[in-house]
Amino acid sequence: MSRTTLATTILSILAAAVAVVGCDSGFVTDPRDIVFPESDVSYSQHVQPLFDLSCTTSGCHDGFTQAAGLRLETYADLFQKPGMVRPNDSARSTLRLAMRGVTVLHPRIEPLLTENQVRGVAIWIQEGASNN
Repeated sequence: MSRTTLATTILSILAAAVAVVGCDSGFVTDPRDIVFPESDVSYSQHVQPLFDLSCTTSGCHDGFTQAAGLRLETYADLFQKPGMVRPNDSARSTLRLAMRGVTVLHPRIEPLLTENQVRGVAIWIQEGASNN
């Protein structure tokens, strides 16, 4: 086997190995794949990834558009509007009410959030809305 053939073979095997490992990168790209636990909800592991995939798309709550004057790109953004998130009081938090469709602030959330996701954000708020 020539050096060129050997090098090509080795590179092909390495490329295949990288491709296989890369297929299970752990990155979620579909918001429906975000599942909240029944307790100990994490802002960084559950809430913000949901917002990133469902809410901060162009034309919605990104830094440029800021639909209804609301950004959802950072933890601090959630506290820029009074009452949006009321730690330990999900029942009166505007965010939870909008996600439930109780307020007219948000006509329709697309893609639709699952019941688990809406409940998960409410649990996170009720647990103190920590930046965890």
